Amino acid sequence: MKPLLWKYPGKLIGVIALRTAATVAGTAFTLMLAELLNSAVQGSVRRLLLTGGMVIVLMLLAQVFEYVTSIQKNRLLREWNVLLKSTLFSRLLEKSMGNFEERNSASYSNGLLTDCESLEQLYFSNSLELLDAVAELVITSIAVIWISPVLFLAMIFLTFLTLLLMNVGNEKFQSGMKKYTNAREAYSVFLKENLSCFRLIRMFQMKEKVRKAHDDACQQMEEKKCRQQILMAQKSCVMSLTGLGSTVLIMMAAAYLALKGAVSVGFVLAAGQLIGKITYPVTVLPGIIMNYKSAKPIEERLSIYDAGK
Repeated sequence: MKPLLWKYPGKLIGVIALRTAATVAGTAFTLMLAELLNSAVQGSVRRLLLTGGMVIVLMLLAQVFEYVTSIQKNRLLREWNVLLKSTLFSRLLEKSMGNFEERNSASYSNGLLTDCESLEQLYFSNSLELLDAVAELVITSIAVIWISPVLFLAMIFLTFLTLLLMNVGNEKFQSGMKKYTNAREAYSVFLKENLSCFRLIRMFQMKEKVRKAHDDACQQMEEKKCRQQILMAQKSCVMSLTGLGSTVLIMMAAAYLALKGAVSVGFVLAAGQLIGKITYPVTVLPGIIMNYKSAKPIEERLSIYDAGK
């Protein structure tokens, strides 16, 4: 898949440039909000109006860049998808009759449809999301370091603490998901087996027995589902509490630095938003890595299009 990413270097570089510009504009917008509060504190109406105008301009600029970036990303995804399917189909046409007939046509169609769509999400879109995360992390980090290196270190510490807390209970969560999946499959098998024997069930008067077996299987499945949803709610609460706690702690640290004259009063407000711009890219990295790993088996399945296979 890697060679396909660089088939359109101009468009890829264009997307990177647009993402960088959008992130810079968004970060500048956040910092100008701090200046807006500083203008109010200083009581300067002229400065307040000028700062407010700049805030509006940066807000519009950031949204325009985001919109254009989204358009170019979708166009690049289109080119990658067409190139992938065209390459696979060309390889398929190069196969000999004997190699082609080793598999049914459905397996080839499934590869060009389902597997290619999965690769779009797990590899191509995932790569663009990685670019977004890197741009946001680097640009926001530069801005915070320029203003207060001490506050940047505090943000990094809280970011890794958030990442650590997010991973707490993952094994239990995955185990619960596996149990629910198994129970759901068992219920599905029960339905297929018993509904296919409907005539025998009525003939031998087994309605009550089958009904009880059905209710037991359904109860087990729904119980596993309920437990999984409770675990999901717990994880969501922990993540929300961690995010809010990090924001509060950073704003408290920024307020302390403001008391010491190290940062402006307005930056206390901006600090709460900037930590989100640093935390989010770091917390999505494990998911991005997992998507790349999930894409590998799909790439291996697509080897059936090679001429000698």
